[in-house]
Amino acid sequence: MNQRTLILLYIVLLLPPVCFMALHFISDPMEQNRLALANELKRIPQNVEFPTADDWPFDKWNENILSKSALFDALIPMPEPPKPPPPPPPTPPDLCQKLQGVTPTRMQIGKSKIKIITPDNPRGDFKSLGDKIADCTLADFDKQGAIFTFHWREGNKKMTCTIDLQGNCQPLE
Repeated sequence: MNQRTLILLYIVLLLPPVCFMALHFISDPMEQNRLALANELKRIPQNVEFPTADDWPFDKWNENILSKSALFDALIPMPEPPKPPPPPPPTPPDLCQKLQGVTPTRMQIGKSKIKIITPDNPRGDFKSLGDKIADCTLADFDKQGAIFTFHWREGNKKMTCTIDLQGNCQPLE
């Protein structure tokens, strides 16, 4: 390729973008929008009168609004008052406090009876399984101590504790 064809090729390739740029600078793309807006504004009459505030019947409107009592009723009904908080759950009784002063002894008759000392009877009595002592039931016993149960109605729960031969009480979970 010679130099002339390259120059002609560059001219042919650069000529359209240069022409478009020149056309863009010369012509105004917003001119059509300006003409359309001007035509729309010509159709609006020039002597439009707006009513003044003196012409408006404010008193009549106020009476009309105030005469409608249902207008001021609540659009949303009042919510119900909140419910009171639930009562706190009942506290479980302290079995060790109930059985304070109760002490099992080593004196046993087989696996059916054990001698238990209570505050009311310091000499002690023989009690068998299922007997009640201070609202607690004797559930089991062995050489180390006795197991008592208590049915707690409010909590619907069966509570258990052990008392050793020295009178030490330990609640079981």
